Amino acid sequence: MHSPSGNQETIEVAEPGNLNYSDFKGNKTESLPKIIETYGKDSKNLIYAARKDFAEKRAVRIADNRSLVATA
Repeated sequence: MHSPSGNQETIEVAEPGNLNYSDFKGNKTESLPKIIETYGKDSKNLIYAARKDFAEKRAVRIADNRSLVATA
């Protein structure tokens, strides 16, 4: 990883055992909640997309998923 100041750091991201390719193929809106829940559930997340409405839909889906996970 390279920081804006030019510092370099090596990081390791553990591979989750409960995810597979079929969880992610085809639909980014449905895939993002799974990725966020696995890698970013304890942090703030920015959602980027080519169009504003895509980003909004993806952010709403992530928020809905967090609500479901919190009540489970």
